Amino acid sequence: MTANHNASVRAIQVDLEVVIHATPDRVWKGLTEEINSWWPKEFYATRSGTRFVFEARVGGRVFEDGGNGTGGIWYTVGFFEPHHSMHLYGHLAPPWGGPATSLVHITLKKSGNEGTLFRLSDSVFGKLDDKSATVIHKGWRDLIEEGLKKFVEGPATS
Repeated sequence: MTANHNASVRAIQVDLEVVIHATPDRVWKGLTEEINSWWPKEFYATRSGTRFVFEARVGGRVFEDGGNGTGGIWYTVGFFEPHHSMHLYGHLAPPWGGPATSLVHITLKKSGNEGTLFRLSDSVFGKLDDKSATVIHKGWRDLIEEGLKKFVEGPATS
């Protein structure tokens, strides 16, 4: 067993704002109902994950499903106001920078005629090192800009 001597118990805050050229309703649908279509396989934390699921309701889970009861829960939905905002509560396992607790707040706000201002705030506290904020910010940026944004701005899906 190895120990990360640079990690200590601390808190970090990661904030992200992205303008997405799609309506808030379209962004919301992409984020919740269509998450499996854009969530990158390289972000899966388990070997068994075959699809990514967002149960869009209070108490719902955001998780990797590997079938037959396998997979991993990323977040639980603690607050849910459809098409506007949500709070997600989850845990960051040691291989991804923890152990730590992550509290995510996402809001969508109309921006211009057909745009959405996507705001994400991730408050993480636990065993974190000096690189944790950079790694978490890059992860969210990759997910939202390279995943969600490109997906909902792309050709219309039926």
